[in-house]
Amino acid sequence: MKAASARNQRSVVRIVGALILAIAAIGVFFGMAPRSTTSDAAISSVLLDDSINQKAASGAPQQSVVNGWTARDLLTIIARQGEQRDDRPAALLTLLVLGMAMYVSTSATQRRPRRRASESVNDESSPSSPHLGTNGAAS
Repeated sequence: MKAASARNQRSVVRIVGALILAIAAIGVFFGMAPRSTTSDAAISSVLLDDSINQKAASGAPQQSVVNGWTARDLLTIIARQGEQRDDRPAALLTLLVLGMAMYVSTSATQRRPRRRASESVNDESSPSSPHLGTNGAAS
């Protein structure tokens, strides 16, 4: 009766813990998603500046300079996008470790009481142990 109650408690703890971990994983996945800091307005602004400067350029050397400015501005935007970090894998791994710890701590283990050294020797009065005769053969 006592073992069944403990088993039921462990299963309830596992179910509640699994639900909490699942909700936390969903929250981590969507809540910690990196935010895009680059807007379409920044890219449009660079491209608008490029078209205005291209119209003002009268020769190949000036067009090369304008293309360099545009490339620099677009690379700056790309670099800002690369600065964003995604911390979700580390947080999800932490939740996985917590889930494994919960599983191990609630797993059903049968613990046998330790036997004393004096009890480990076969008792002659025990019906399950064979009696050895004087010549070492079982009687």
